Amino acid sequence: IFLFQIFRPVSYNLDVHCLLFNTEEEWNELMAHKSSEDQRRLAGLKKHIKGKQCELEVYDSFEQYLSSSSPKVMINNFKRENFCGIFKNYKCHMKGDIQEFDNIIVLGEYRTFIVVEVKSGAKYFQGMEKSLVKGKEMYNELISYVKQETPDLEFSDWKCLTILVMPNCDEYPKLFGHLFMTRKD
Repeated sequence: IFLFQIFRPVSYNLDVHCLLFNTEEEWNELMAHKSSEDQRRLAGLKKHIKGKQCELEVYDSFEQYLSSSSPKVMINNFKRENFCGIFKNYKCHMKGDIQEFDNIIVLGEYRTFIVVEVKSGAKYFQGMEKSLVKGKEMYNELISYVKQETPDLEFSDWKCLTILVMPNCDEYPKLFGHLFMTRKD
């Protein structure tokens, strides 16, 4: 059986006109004519756009790198709340208890569940891997749910990998229980 599915959100909630600024000079020209309040808001939007673009680049890289692996499922911007709402009627996490995972990759061939957190910054800060810990928790919740619903399925040989990807970072922090990747990797 050949199974290959990629889930990608249609909208990243990005304002299209903001994506037209391809250079720092164009951005600076726009900002020069804005009030300090607008500059503050636009700086936040720029950071958001940079992060989403970085997530897309990482997703595309994984998609290309894993192109020959099958079966696989790749989900971009997975929200734990959606799983809980669909399968558990919000009994495991409250509605509004939002935890977004940048990429979830399930590789059936390798019996591996991968949680990827992408950070666009150039410097690592303590705690950036917090969502990876929550990713492992979510993996255990998923496996528990599937075992409960379908007891004859076996997952004892499956593993969960968590990866912090920082394409713009040059340092390699020591992370316990997680992998770390930069653009060089």
